[in-house]
Amino acid sequence: MARSFKKCMMLCCTGKISSKEDMAAGDSYDDAIAALSDLLKDKAELGSLAAAKIKQLTADLEAAGSTPFNPDDRIRTGFDHFKKEKFEKNPDLFGELAKGQSPKFMVFACSDSRVCPSHVLDFQPGEAFVVRNIANMVPPYEKTKYAGTGAAIEYAVLHLKVENIVVIGHSCCGGIKGLMSIPDDGTTASDFIEQWVQICNPARSKVKGGAGDSSFSDQCANCEKATVNVSLGNLLTYPFVREAVVSKKLALKGAHYDFVKGSFELWDLDFKVTPPVSLI
Repeated sequence: MARSFKKCMMLCCTGKISSKEDMAAGDSYDDAIAALSDLLKDKAELGSLAAAKIKQLTADLEAAGSTPFNPDDRIRTGFDHFKKEKFEKNPDLFGELAKGQSPKFMVFACSDSRVCPSHVLDFQPGEAFVVRNIANMVPPYEKTKYAGTGAAIEYAVLHLKVENIVVIGHSCCGGIKGLMSIPDDGTTASDFIEQWVQICNPARSKVKGGAGDSSFSDQCANCEKATVNVSLGNLLTYPFVREAVVSKKLALKGAHYDFVKGSFELWDLDFKVTPPVSLI
């Protein structure tokens, strides 16, 4: 307690709160405390001033440590920063966006808070039409079961005329870990997650079939990329996607972002898609 009290006196009487890094550049804590103690011995009249500052500092630290996170304040300050640093500094860009959008990319990315594609790829407003979901999966064409995803793909391809669809997997994906953890008998323990990730069961089967002695972690890492390829294949089950690919108006690309290593891989798949042949 006495040691902490001496530290508080040092901070108060110096007039600022120093970080450990600041202190490391000069005297050590012990040296500074010793110097302050000597000062107070020589000038006892500073004792009451030190005590008052210690009391105020203690109250300030307690208040700072107990202030709860305020989501409204975080949202407001975030928007204020965006408006000042982005919106107001780019009037031409946002003026054009007010008239409409014509993105070159449609991106499927994971909902994981660590892998926002706009940050990872430095997309600016208007550059990418983005769909995010658990494990960045694209379900096969199905008019009712996956209507939300189908609507997004249809709008991007037929109305926005995007030129590229990119499916981006990522490292340490919880959705992929969940997929790889589903028992072989198919039993599930969640209402939605496991049913959703089984969209890419073919990737799970492929990875497990060739796993050998590889660890579960390595299997998950392999599956992160394999599911991207399954999703690219699923995109071709949408008639308007297939037609755009055949006519070379649309390219499908796979990608993987490793936020542990800070690396990004991008690849194309050769599906050997051919136009339909008329038998008439």
